[in-house]
Amino acid sequence: MTMRFSELQAKGKLVRLHPIPGVVKDYVKDLKSFLGDIKDQAYQSEHKDELFQRIKIVDEGLDKLVDQTLSDQKREIALVASLGELQGLLIDVFA
Repeated sequence: MTMRFSELQAKGKLVRLHPIPGVVKDYVKDLKSFLGDIKDQAYQSEHKDELFQRIKIVDEGLDKLVDQTLSDQKREIALVASLGELQGLLIDVFA
């Protein structure tokens, strides 16, 4: 578990550096798998209710991360489209 946690921390840093959908998707998938393993082990813990509440909060945070990433991508796509339009107009001016 400790090794997987370290790997997830490294992937989290990668997401901060490159918040693109593919990187975020891989991170979310791996983190959800990790949380699933923790849930499976939590049934043996006397603090399982508290642990499940924390896992729920992490899941909600992951959903927000995915939504934010998609929102950021929409802005970037709109910016690229606007730049493309401007370049097309400039070509028309000089043609």
